[in-house]
Amino acid sequence: MINHIVILQFKPQHSEADIEAALNQLSNLKNEIPSMKGFTFGKNLSPEQLNKGYTHAFVMTFEHAEGRDAYLAHAEHQRIASEVLLPMLEEGLDSVVVLDYEFA
Repeated sequence: MINHIVILQFKPQHSEADIEAALNQLSNLKNEIPSMKGFTFGKNLSPEQLNKGYTHAFVMTFEHAEGRDAYLAHAEHQRIASEVLLPMLEEGLDSVVVLDYEFA
């Protein structure tokens, strides 16, 4: 199993409803990518204040690395990333951190 973690810094003018609608578009890809087993997202609520300006995160769980790779190359993922999410981010790709790890 692979967890694909993405941490984002949205522009402050975007409402939580707008952010949720954008991230739900990614969540809907689980209907098209069979190895995508889970998707969760939320707003930072850590009291530690170590988020360095990042406001939200999502975690996708994939059955295997090949499934994650299929998601990354998927045309709808590419569209959502470039047309929906990137314009909403404070500094485009500089407002994104991605970390993947494997677990049993």
